[in-house]
Amino acid sequence: MKSLSALFLTVLCFIIGFAFHAYQKEWVILLLPYQTADIQTQTQADDATYSQKKIVLFFWKHEQWHKEHNSVIWSSDVTHNVKTIINNLLTLLEDEKIIDTDIQLLSAVITSNKELFLSFNKDLFNAQAATHAKLMVIHALLKTLHENKIPVQSVRFLVHHQILTDDHLNFSIPWPIMGYVQ
Repeated sequence: MKSLSALFLTVLCFIIGFAFHAYQKEWVILLLPYQTADIQTQTQADDATYSQKKIVLFFWKHEQWHKEHNSVIWSSDVTHNVKTIINNLLTLLEDEKIIDTDIQLLSAVITSNKELFLSFNKDLFNAQAATHAKLMVIHALLKTLHENKIPVQSVRFLVHHQILTDDHLNFSIPWPIMGYVQ
């Protein structure tokens, strides 16, 4: 009985050791659920091409439009470029004291009918801000996207993937990329 147990244990250890060795040498590939997202992201990243590009950021201050040029890493992925542009603009608006909180774009999606959905981590402006100030922040976003030739026709604004709500401006409908103010 003792020799049978020893033989069984030896064979079991050999099988486990061989399986581990095959895994280390990548003869056997195991994809665990948390690894599949990395592989999909890596495949998408491998398909993208990158270059340096100058973008133009617009903002409204002291009753006139101002523009600033930034160099960014430009990708063949349009949604990645939108995130880069918008986050650069939000940083600029914060530096210029136009918005007072650290706002980031969480995600951007472009639909087949060229509608862009922008989802932010918090409201773009505080509830007490003047309607004109809110409108100029929205138009700064729209003008910046349009001038950097992002191929969209309209934009929807979201907070945590829910429609942005405001007492003064209607965000339940898409905003045209050209805006409402000329």
